[in-house]
Amino acid sequence: MTPIRPKPVAALAAGTLLALTLTACGSSGASTDSDGTSGSVDKAAVDAAAAAVTAAREPVATFTPPTVSAGPIPTGDLVSVVTALNAAPLPYDVANLSVEALESVGMKGVVLDGKGSPATWDAAVRTALNNNSSAIIMSASEPSLIPEAAKAAADQGVPFTTVFGCETPKPDNVSMEVPATREEEGKLLADWVMQDSPEGAEVIMQTNSQFFCLAGEAAAFKAELAKGGSAFKVVEESEATPADQAGAAAVQKVSGALRKHPDADYFFAMQADWAPAFVQGRKSAGRDDVTGLFADSKWVLDLMRENDNLVAAGPSIEASAWIGVYATIAALNGIEVPAMAAPVQLVDSENIGTSGDPLEPGYDQAAEWKSFLESGS
Repeated sequence: MTPIRPKPVAALAAGTLLALTLTACGSSGASTDSDGTSGSVDKAAVDAAAAAVTAAREPVATFTPPTVSAGPIPTGDLVSVVTALNAAPLPYDVANLSVEALESVGMKGVVLDGKGSPATWDAAVRTALNNNSSAIIMSASEPSLIPEAAKAAADQGVPFTTVFGCETPKPDNVSMEVPATREEEGKLLADWVMQDSPEGAEVIMQTNSQFFCLAGEAAAFKAELAKGGSAFKVVEESEATPADQAGAAAVQKVSGALRKHPDADYFFAMQADWAPAFVQGRKSAGRDDVTGLFADSKWVLDLMRENDNLVAAGPSIEASAWIGVYATIAALNGIEVPAMAAPVQLVDSENIGTSGDPLEPGYDQAAEWKSFLESGS
């Protein structure tokens, strides 16, 4: 069920009045926030948000293969996978799943730690070239920040694929970008807020101007929320970098924002990496009623089962890794393939269940992808 936040009787009465007003007047109306200010609600946008959330809670039922074959598998070729940083779960898991996928089809793979710095990404790419890698996959990092290394790979004829890249069109010297879904994740999390509080809400949000992916996610969240009308308000935006997402400072940042905005019901934290600090921070502030919104659901499932009012959105990490491997094999064969990404899905109290992955697809991803790739040999 949807997380419950107790509300005053007056607020419930206002909500009932609003519902009657909307029924009588059509797709928009007025709501009264807890601070006494009025704001409009676009009922059509809220209804669309609710429909999007309902659809995103469902697992993917069947495998849909790419429309273009990747060509023969270059058995024995080495592919280096450069992470944004191994310490972050998304790039590290994508890298390891990519290596597993490569090895399952007879290729070789190695993970190189980008350590969170473009300078180290550059060094890792050059290490891959010195190791005679046939191709390079960048995991959740941005090749436009290392143009010289990307050009060095291109000059040596080494295909360069990015998984969870956020640069459109793809940067020079990149063979293919498996696009990040950060913007879709931000949009879906805003939809969740609208369907959960259809009369309006106050939201605290974090942003990040350093990385394209996170900046895009935050901007998409804010833009989508605005579609619901002026009753949906962002009451504070603060810059948050990957470096400050854990530890006492992160907990204090969350608790301080919640104390500053006692009427806020939602905290958009961008990444699942922030989830532990958010849970501790809201507890410190005595605000367990506030819902935390995160991208990347895989890493917060246990935390979500242990704590109420947590919502996460993201694509299948395994599917994303396989798409990157597919694109890399195609590039090694000189074949251009259309960009594709795994669909964004959502986990909340409605579908999380008591164990396992609630969004586990209705098919064996590894078996289906392996069969598809081998059919092109």
